Amino acid sequence: MIFIIILALATYGDIIHYRLTSKEFANKTPFRINWLDIQLWAKNHTSADSLFITPPYINGFRTFSERSVFVEKIDAGAMHWCPGFEIQWAKRLNELGYEQYPLLQFKGFELEDPLTIQTRLTYAAISENKFMELAKIFNIDYVIEENFRTLSFPLLYQNPLFTIYKIPK
Repeated sequence: MIFIIILALATYGDIIHYRLTSKEFANKTPFRINWLDIQLWAKNHTSADSLFITPPYINGFRTFSERSVFVEKIDAGAMHWCPGFEIQWAKRLNELGYEQYPLLQFKGFELEDPLTIQTRLTYAAISENKFMELAKIFNIDYVIEENFRTLSFPLLYQNPLFTIYKIPK
């Protein structure tokens, strides 16, 4: 078995190395291009200790932004090596309106999928007052919105799919 793993690594080593170091997406959809763009803007225009609220159903903001997020759906995996983490994870999702797990389903931008629609609507229903409340409690600096709603917060950056706002404190 070890021989097979070594053979696979030797055979695909260059590909694996490229994928781990290139920071490129293989599937460059408009969604991925705009999500990468928003991350790179955050990396280049905000301090490294900034904290963002992002749509929790869209994973990976940390990857290229190198910035912290309030919560992402994928963070639940941390409970496997840090028992008890899921309690804080669930509390943060509850703060964003996701009290029920089925409300946190996302199948890309399959706009006809009822669970995806409900998941996106739940995030879009978070009030500006709630964002400001969370910013005070958790020292959050920015919020990212999909572009189907506009906030009255200072707009810092926008691309065709996402907008970064500064949360007033």
